[in-house]
Amino acid sequence: AWKKSSEWGDRIPIGILYMVDGKPTYEDQVTTLKSGPLVKQGLRSWGESDYEVLEAEFT
Repeated sequence: AWKKSSEWGDRIPIGILYMVDGKPTYEDQVTTLKSGPLVKQGLRSWGESDYEVLEAEFT
């Protein structure tokens, strides 16, 4: 990946630099990203019950 990125000079490509057949990409493994990039997803509104569930996970 380092050698590949140095081919572009000051412009560094982002995204998939290499792929391994049969191995899923990071984006394929994270279910939240299946809806698209996080920056383009709306914010979820949280209610009191959501916070109670979250608190219960950490106590």
